[in-house]
Amino acid sequence: MARELDSFVLAFCWVHVRRDFLEAARSYPEHEKWMLAWVEKIGELYHINNQRVALWDDNIALHLQSAEFSQQQQRLEFCLSSMAQQRDDCLRDGENLDTVQKKVLPSLKGHWPGLILFADNPQIPMDNNESERNIRKGVIARNNYFGSGSQWSAQLLATMLTLMQTLLRWKINPRHWLFAYLNCCAENKGQAPDDLSPFLPWEMDEERRLFLSQAQPPDT
Repeated sequence: MARELDSFVLAFCWVHVRRDFLEAARSYPEHEKWMLAWVEKIGELYHINNQRVALWDDNIALHLQSAEFSQQQQRLEFCLSSMAQQRDDCLRDGENLDTVQKKVLPSLKGHWPGLILFADNPQIPMDNNESERNIRKGVIARNNYFGSGSQWSAQLLATMLTLMQTLLRWKINPRHWLFAYLNCCAENKGQAPDDLSPFLPWEMDEERRLFLSQAQPPDT
């Protein structure tokens, strides 16, 4: 969408860039020192930006910010300029670069316009960690219901959520309850127990409800 609409800009993630250099350092020990030097530069960039953002007033235009902010802005721009210069110097000396270096540096250059958007737009984070955290539950849940793309997966999701919320409503620890229920199924040759009353919160006695409300299931 960002490539098709001028009103959208595509910001890239510095964490992923850092990960590229770290993975290369692990995979190519002979280039570890070189790769980790870039990782340190990225760390310095984060440090400067954190100091800059702490001084930023989002009600004031960038060029009207405080002197302290402007100082950090200049440090940030210098750091980015130095990184770009070193990257280009290395690429010009391409004959002396190994395969992995020829991979990470062109990738860095190709993504550069989206990587430096945060410099003139302090409201743009350097990475998408927060966004990834916000969608984490949905990403993990897709392994259970695959986006409810089929009837059976939607039914499975509805059943599991109903079960979990029912247990929580009765202040029963779902993990403890599942531990007890699945053990009972195992003892019954993989079949559901004939008598479900010990597992129905509204039918079990107070002692059992308290037992199943414990923080952890008992050791076996």
